[in-house]
Amino acid sequence: MNKILFLSIILLLLSSCANIDERGFYTEGENVRKHKITGTYYDPSGYDIDNHDIEGYNPEGYDYDGYTREDYKKILNNKKK
Repeated sequence: MNKILFLSIILLLLSSCANIDERGFYTEGENVRKHKITGTYYDPSGYDIDNHDIEGYNPEGYDYDGYTREDYKKILNNKKK
């Protein structure tokens, strides 16, 4: 009986451990890509698991395509001419 109880507790502890990356994002399970502390898709600094903010820019100011906000302003200004 003690062995069964012990094994059940060990199994419960092992199964409750979630895979979390170094920045606190879940990498597996039902909360994948969510941040452990905030419970949202963004960490306390405002960046997601791919290190982009809600507008899609990383801390260096580039979006997923490699453009900055200034690049988009230049493109829009050239189209208006």
